Amino acid sequence: MRQRAMSIPLPPSANEYWQPAIVRNRPMIVPTELAEAYKGAIGRLVKKHFGGVLFDGGDVCVRAVVYRPRRAGDVSNRLKVLEDALNDVLWTDDRQVARIEIERSDADPSKPRVDLWVEDYTPQPPPPTPELSAEFWEDFRREQGVIDAHRRKKRERKKAKAVARAKGAEALKPWQRPPARVPRFARGRRLGPNIIPARKP
Repeated sequence: MRQRAMSIPLPPSANEYWQPAIVRNRPMIVPTELAEAYKGAIGRLVKKHFGGVLFDGGDVCVRAVVYRPRRAGDVSNRLKVLEDALNDVLWTDDRQVARIEIERSDADPSKPRVDLWVEDYTPQPPPPTPELSAEFWEDFRREQGVIDAHRRKKRERKKAKAVARAKGAEALKPWQRPPARVPRFARGRRLGPNIIPARKP
């Protein structure tokens, strides 16, 4: 069984790690400059001391202890950031993470970090589903139907917009096509070198 234990610097929060931007005329969420710097630092550290990617295939189990510099912040806010930052560093893709345990600690505020233990995932039977009343499951199915209906509407609107955009583009010459409208949340944001600059409408 493959195993690896290590400590890495405390990752930035999700608010610091992602930013809205326009990529190929489409609004997207991309890593910030701080995120790229963090991933680069983690990659150099792991490659030098641990030899780079160990889990190049197969599911993994992760246990993490987050040592905070102060009693503030949501530990789950750093979870996805941590998984993304370790892509092509410790594992190939964070889709390999089949099980994760994370906890916070305020025992060492002078040395903020994340202690990690990663090993090959061994499937285990899940605990039994809680025994709940028939009325609960009836309400559960009804509320799930509401959620699914909203998802279908969102997919339909997205498909309709794509079709309308394609039809409109076909009817115009390239020089007649208007520039993509920049979403309000992306205006004035700092963009990376490979991202189309946001232009005001």
